[in-house]
Parts: sequence; C-alpha cells; structure tokens
Amino acid sequence: MKKKLYFSYLLMFPLFVMSQGENFDYDIHNKKVSYYIDYEIKRGSKQVPYTSRYLNMQGKGLAQPLQFFHDEEIIPDLKTKYLFFKKDSIIKEVLHEWDVRNFEKSKNNKKPLDFQKALIKKYTELEDKLTKIFGKSEIKGSLEDLSLIDKKEGLRKSNTWTPNDSTKVSLYIMISNYYEQIGRTTKNPIHRIRLYITRDVQKKRNEADIGKRLKELTIKSEAYLLTLRNGDMEKSKTFLSERLIDRVTNQQIEDLISNIDFSQELKMYHHGVQMTMTGDTYLSLFYRYKKDTLTPPKEMIKILFDETDKVIGIQPVKLQ
Repeated sequence: MKKKLYFSYLLMFPLFVMSQGENFDYDIHNKKVSYYIDYEIKRGSKQVPYTSRYLNMQGKGLAQPLQFFHDEEIIPDLKTKYLFFKKDSIIKEVLHEWDVRNFEKSKNNKKPLDFQKALIKKYTELEDKLTKIFGKSEIKGSLEDLSLIDKKEGLRKSNTWTPNDSTKVSLYIMISNYYEQIGRTTKNPIHRIRLYITRDVQKKRNEADIGKRLKELTIKSEAYLLTLRNGDMEKSKTFLSERLIDRVTNQQIEDLISNIDFSQELKMYHHGVQMTMTGDTYLSLFYRYKKDTLTPPKEMIKILFDETDKVIGIQPVKLQ
C-alpha cells in the first residue's frame, strides 16, 4: 500500500489543495507588484497607505512598499506588505503578519487561552502547508509548553526553508502574556505570526541560462501535453524520467488524461522550484486553462522536470 501511495504522488493523480485560509503564492521570482495588487483586490483585501518613510536600502532602488489588510476570524487581521523595485516593479519581499499590536496599541493587552490556541493552530496550518511544498525546514523553538506564555521568554517557534539559491521562506510565532514596566521601559504582551518570503537577487542564477532552459522546457512540456491530448500512450512515455518510465502503466496515463480538460486551451501560468520530502529539487511549470482568469486560477496543471529535463511528475491541481 505504501508503494502505491508513493507512486500516485510522484506520477499522475490529481492534487486537491483544500484551503480554509490563504492560498499564498510562494514563488515571487520575477513577479511584479501588479500581480499581487490584482490578487489582493480579488480576495477582498483593503489597501492601506504605508505612512512610514521607507529607507532606500542603501541605493538598492526599492519603491515605497504597498500594504493590504485582510479580515480574519478570532486571530488578528492579516497585514501584508509588498516590497518591490522601483525600476521594474519586480517583487523583492512579501511579509504576511498577524499581530495584535497592529490594531491594539493599549498596554498590558493580554489575551485568553482560546485566542492563543487559535493563533497556534494558524501557525501549525501554515507550517504543515509549507512543509508539503518545500520539505523539511530548519526549526528553532517549540509550541508544546504553554506555560511559557506567562513567562518572560514567552512561547516561540520559527521555521526556515531555502527551496533554491535565491529564495528564503521564514515563518515565526511569538506568544506572551508577560507584562512588566520598569521606569520608562515597558514589556507588553505579544501575539504575533510573521511569514516572510524573500528573494535574494545577489544569489540568483544566471538569468540567461535560466531563461534558455525555461524556453526549452516550455516547448518540451507542450509537446508532452499534446501526446496526452492525442492519447498516444507510448510516445508520452518517451518524455518521462528514467526513474518512472518502467513504472507507468497505460491505466495511469488514462486516469491522468481523464483529469485534464483538453477541450480547453492551456496557457503557461508561471514556473518555480519544488523541493520534495527526500530533498530532491525539481523545476516546475504551471499551466492554467485560458478561460480561467482568476488569480490564482481554480485549476492548474503542474509538470515537474528532473535534472535531465525529463518529466518526473505531473499533477492536475484544483484549488478549492
């Protein structure tokens, strides 16, 4: 049974992403701020002026950030800040933050245990989702000992993922009901989750090489999809990785074809890098149905390529 489940993930069966919260786009590489403005408007967020003067990062050419608020239940509303380059509007960093202090400025604003447990649940959901996407993370701290909430050090945990050489994803939580005032110094309670997605432009790979490979893989993936559209089982297998070619059955290919609507035109949506639970890193191409203009789209076709530019996985993805 375990073997069957492993192959079904690696090969051809639909992936349903059931979300009770946000569907964040973690691949910010070459995304422009207009993409995220459109996303925030469609999900009902409210744009709020960023009133603080943002220093220009020692001549890095960064524009004044944009920020949005999005309603939440029980936990603090979500505040999202987009940091982007002034010259071409390309995103450098996205910060998602759930923080009581963004909305309540009063001193000694302690929170009940139910509120704190809701915040921990939110963090755990984000951690689980990111682990499924990027694999194992570097972990510091723990959320097991709730007695720390009333102590000076507080309850805290952080996770860090580095899915490729130019992207870093950081998740952090701090919960504390500790209050202390000594003279002019005040230590207030803290109830906060932060999720950073950062692109390090100094470490990115050669853009020309990446662009060339993406162009080649786009041509290859469209040729592969054409063999599936035509129901050409044997020819479709020639696109598969050596690790899969002897394991794929015609029935699996038929099941895959039945989950892709080839009556609609497919359009390249975006690309990214995916790290599996085993530590392998694959380049991924995402296709959307052309008629689906939502951001993100309701359905996508994800194709993964191995280091030899052969297909190592394909998944029809439905966001619900």
